[in-house]
Amino acid sequence: MANDPTSNGYADSLDQVLDALSSLIKEGYTKEAQHLSEYTLNRMEDLLASIDSDTDMVALRGALHRLQNMYLKACRSSRPDADALAKRTGTGTG
Repeated sequence: MANDPTSNGYADSLDQVLDALSSLIKEGYTKEAQHLSEYTLNRMEDLLASIDSDTDMVALRGALHRLQNMYLKACRSSRPDADALAKRTGTGTG
């Protein structure tokens, strides 16, 4: 099933999302890719918390690493406001 986090279909769907984000970055839509990456990172965090299989965890951690790298690239290119970014990602000090 495509929405079962332990199935290959789910991993394939996630790869398609990451490929689409990568395309957005390559085409210059870095701000859009940044926001979509933030959303996807939040969903991945929820997903990783629900996984109990080591095999699935390894596969998803690879996807998470890829997503984190794309997010970093999108942020570097779009140069978001630091305060707004900190508030959205929960890393602000205030």
